[in-house]
Amino acid sequence: MAKERIYVNVPATSIAAQLRKNEKFSQGIRLYAVYQVTLGRKPEELKIVYNTSSKEIYN
Repeated sequence: MAKERIYVNVPATSIAAQLRKNEKFSQGIRLYAVYQVTLGRKPEELKIVYNTSSKEIYN
């Protein structure tokens, strides 16, 4: 049985803006970034993934 697809008719920027307003979501993203650094990912890679600066990742 195939998985059902869900279609979203909202721009990704709108969804990202809503997620940034949620403090628990922001904390989760930060923790996951720290986890990725402990696994060996470089902050230079993560700055692209998280659309932020290397300094933010290092901090």
